[in-house]
Amino acid sequence: MRNSKIVRTDLLEVALPLTTPYKTGFGTLADRNTLLVRLETEDGLDLYVDESWINRHTIRRIKSQP
Repeated sequence: MRNSKIVRTDLLEVALPLTTPYKTGFGTLADRNTLLVRLETEDGLDLYVDESWINRHTIRRIKSQP
């Protein structure tokens, strides 16, 4: 297997509704927030990476970065 150059990246925010709200000490979660990172290589291969159980505060912080 040879090294392949990444030619494109995409960051996708996803909020999946939970069937039952999840209660924590921070409040009630009604959906699961996550980020999907899509990487495309020069060979045309698409790779998706999931950052599970990320919260809205972290997503807002990432979006505010240049």
